[in-house]
Amino acid sequence: MVSAMEEVWEGVYRGRYQSCGIGVNAYLLVDGGEAALIDSGPVVGRVLSDAESALKSLGLSIEALKVLIHTHHHLDHSGGSVELSQLSWLRIAYHSKELEYLRNLPEIYTKRAKRWNTFLKWSGVPRELAPKKPSYQAPDDDIVKALCRAANTEIGDGYTFRIGSKTLRAIHTPGHTIG
Repeated sequence: MVSAMEEVWEGVYRGRYQSCGIGVNAYLLVDGGEAALIDSGPVVGRVLSDAESALKSLGLSIEALKVLIHTHHHLDHSGGSVELSQLSWLRIAYHSKELEYLRNLPEIYTKRAKRWNTFLKWSGVPRELAPKKPSYQAPDDDIVKALCRAANTEIGDGYTFRIGSKTLRAIHTPGHTIG
């Protein structure tokens, strides 16, 4: 992670990335020589070296990283998975609804832009005062496609992962995003 790893619970370490002026947490869970990363942070071009450094500081190699679990699809939390997908053994997990959303993102943003423009028209906003670009702009299509390619494990409520002697269980908590 960009910041130094801080142990927040036995075997649970937090690092923070800065993205768009806000801090984004990523967590590393370590047990029995194995590790899981919860959220990869944004597309910053140094996620792999950050992960290697964090693991090395704990006496582990990058091969100890077994799974990357995303809490949701937003790029400040999942963008780094594109870089981490270079690790051929790494399981990169998203909730199935998050992947479905990512796969349909260009169409979703096109519909949002049309609705926004219709809203402006119905609200009586003169054409010359209306925004020239739609308010909703989808993330770069290449990044979205790369995120979808990187994902190799779909999970749902109750799905479990083993890290050393620990079991991690996914709990579906929609709200901030669908998955």
